[in-house]
Amino acid sequence: MTFDVVFANIGDSFDVYSSHFVCNVNGTYLFTAHVLGQNGRDVFAWIMMNDRHRAPMHGDGRAGYGGGSQTIILTLRRDDHVWIQLNKDSALLNDYTTFSGHLLFVD
Repeated sequence: MTFDVVFANIGDSFDVYSSHFVCNVNGTYLFTAHVLGQNGRDVFAWIMMNDRHRAPMHGDGRAGYGGGSQTIILTLRRDDHVWIQLNKDSALLNDYTTFSGHLLFVD
């Protein structure tokens, strides 16, 4: 999934063209994400790292607008990529979906 608004990109690790966080400094990072599904529709997404599913999110649309959130700590090396992947058949409200990452410790 792509993001059309970037609130902060301190360190320029977020690639606005791919919507991937690209590690520039080896370290331990904290990532948080929130997805919101359309009214009456489910949303399924993953926090991904280098083509591997790391943490799932699910918003259940049976109750209206279903939201899912996830927080994960990952050890990254230079050029590792982290992003949000939306599953097929998900219905997302992009304006209410966020993705954040920041460095906790340099390795």
